[in-house]
Amino acid sequence: MPRHPEPHSKRDLDDEIDFHFASVVEQLMRDGATRAVAEAEARRRFGDVSQYRRELERIDHGASRKRRRREMMDATMQTLRSAMRGIRRSPGLSIGVVLAFVGFTAGGATSTA
Repeated sequence: MPRHPEPHSKRDLDDEIDFHFASVVEQLMRDGATRAVAEAEARRRFGDVSQYRRELERIDHGASRKRRRREMMDATMQTLRSAMRGIRRSPGLSIGVVLAFVGFTAGGATSTA
């Protein structure tokens, strides 16, 4: 089962935000602004960077949870498909295992009562 990268680290998020900030500054400078004016305008456009960081962390966390849940469901379905193939190949053995399991469960339930 392929593993996906874990959520971005704080450093990755900082790098991403810095990249976008620098891109805006560069565009403003190409449009004729000085570096100081471009940086001030970029900060004004970006607003509260810590708020963006928190939102990105929340999104990353949710995506990671969904990905782990999906991987767990995929693994469960693969196990169930494999079990069903085994049952089809040797139904007698499967019936014996199920009956033994039921017997052990019933025996355990009566001995603890």
